[in-house]
Amino acid sequence: DMGLALGIGNGILFTSQRAKEIFLLDEFPNPDGHSYSLRKLKSTTISVVRVRRSIDNLERDFTASEITNGTLLSFTGAGVLDNGFVTTWYDQSQSNDLIEIDQALQPVIVEKGVLLLVNGNPCLEFIDSNLRALYQAPYQNAYNLFMVNQQNSIGFTYGLAGGGDANSFRFDLTDAFLRGNGADISYSSGFGIQNLYTNVQSNGFFSTASVNGIQKATGVNGSTQVARTQLGRSSNGTDESKCKIQEFVLYLLNSPIAGPIEENINSYYSIY
Repeated sequence: DMGLALGIGNGILFTSQRAKEIFLLDEFPNPDGHSYSLRKLKSTTISVVRVRRSIDNLERDFTASEITNGTLLSFTGAGVLDNGFVTTWYDQSQSNDLIEIDQALQPVIVEKGVLLLVNGNPCLEFIDSNLRALYQAPYQNAYNLFMVNQQNSIGFTYGLAGGGDANSFRFDLTDAFLRGNGADISYSSGFGIQNLYTNVQSNGFFSTASVNGIQKATGVNGSTQVARTQLGRSSNGTDESKCKIQEFVLYLLNSPIAGPIEENINSYYSIY
């Protein structure tokens, strides 16, 4: 059983062929968390994003296959003046969608008539952009986060707290920093490479940060409530960064073991 996906990236028709996929959320359900991806994470998922086209600001929803089979480009247009911006990234755990109503802040998925790709798969490009979802009490302190991202500048990739810079992930010129509540764990990092980032915060305030399945840092850095997801900048809406995100899966409460989830994600994206 093979699946065939067609799309256009960097002006070149591309194809990708995979064995029948095991959907992440069918194998590792996430009913208490939040799951955002440009691939289909659950067999019952329909739309994964809502896109606004630049020519007339019309919006419509797209499935994962419609992003890559030419349907999206037919909607946005494939000329140098045609762009597509994401207004909503749907939560495939069906609890809280990531949205941005300010057109100037919406991340890009089609630029100058070209579907944006990283390693052959679609991405959302954040350049001074923002998507956010506010969550409802009761809040949780512990989480397992899995993110497929290409970081391209200093600044915050995300914030998970009600405000400020707690429960965040950021980069400076040489290092990546996973913040809990008032303290960081960090490791040496660079830019321009697609990675699978696994950031784990336990109820005992103990955090671990891994890249491509390899632990990079661990330690006690405090903890605070997960009250939102804010992509592309900190929870208070400042210190934005440039990055290309393809998947962002946040497990709360009873988080599964990281290894099998990392294997599922890597089997799709072929990161390492």
